[in-house]
Amino acid sequence: MIVWNNFILSSIHAVYAFAIAFYSLFLSGDFVDQSPVTTSMLATKLVMFSMGYFIADFIVAYHAGVLEAGAIIHHLVVLTSELFLMVYWRFHIVGLASMLTELTTPLINNRWLMDKSNMKDSMLYVVNGLAIWFGWVVCRLSFTFWLGYFFWANRVEMFLNSPLFCVVFIMLQGFLLSSLNVYWFYKITKGVVKALFGKPIPPQKKVE
Repeated sequence: MIVWNNFILSSIHAVYAFAIAFYSLFLSGDFVDQSPVTTSMLATKLVMFSMGYFIADFIVAYHAGVLEAGAIIHHLVVLTSELFLMVYWRFHIVGLASMLTELTTPLINNRWLMDKSNMKDSMLYVVNGLAIWFGWVVCRLSFTFWLGYFFWANRVEMFLNSPLFCVVFIMLQGFLLSSLNVYWFYKITKGVVKALFGKPIPPQKKVE
């Protein structure tokens, strides 16, 4: 029951973080300059809220025994990045953009719940897998390409207005998070190909 509740809270956090990040980036007007040093009070509160959630999620998942190596790396990267944003007051636009990728989290959580509910052979499970693949392309891979563009387009301002440590740290964190997203996309794509084009296993003949 604890694990189920944890996945439900994970989905709530993901939807909330996506909504606030989307508003901050595209509707509030606070980040129209796309500057590495731009911030806002709403973005700060969202980062603090997200930090609290990831710490709680890490503890619960660890004690429940459902914390895999990829999830550990992901949580550590996110937590250290959000702590960095709070301490050095820079690159909030990168943090908000990464929260847009949380839109895929409810799909991942639903897949786990369907797996535990013995729904792996259902059409809904297949549709969920396709939705995850599509969401990964739209949200997570696009973030990876945007992040590379952002670093390149703002390279002069980054090195002029931020300490070298800050620039190296945020670029390293971005590389680690992007590598995880690409690795997971590879595994998701293998699953989709297997589900769509894999040969069904013929039923075994009953031995008389």
